[in-house]
Amino acid sequence: MNSPRAVGNACLAGGGYSLMGDFMVARDISENRLVRLLPDYEPIEQPIFAFHAQRSRIPRKVGVFIDHLAEVFSGTLPAEVPDILSR
Repeated sequence: MNSPRAVGNACLAGGGYSLMGDFMVARDISENRLVRLLPDYEPIEQPIFAFHAQRSRIPRKVGVFIDHLAEVFSGTLPAEVPDILSR
């Protein structure tokens, strides 16, 4: 499935297990609807990419959002990724 909500609902219905962000399942775990299966497991960090249409000027709201992502996730891009944030 490619919908986190659908995956979460399937888990709640007993349809399996999943690796999901803490923020998505914290309430279900605290209310004993879900259990943490591997409490010592730390998933491998994955880079986050922001794609937008190639234009000479991107809309301001897109630029602000990309800047926000860069600030929140600063230092997490691998070195081989080109500077996609320069405009």
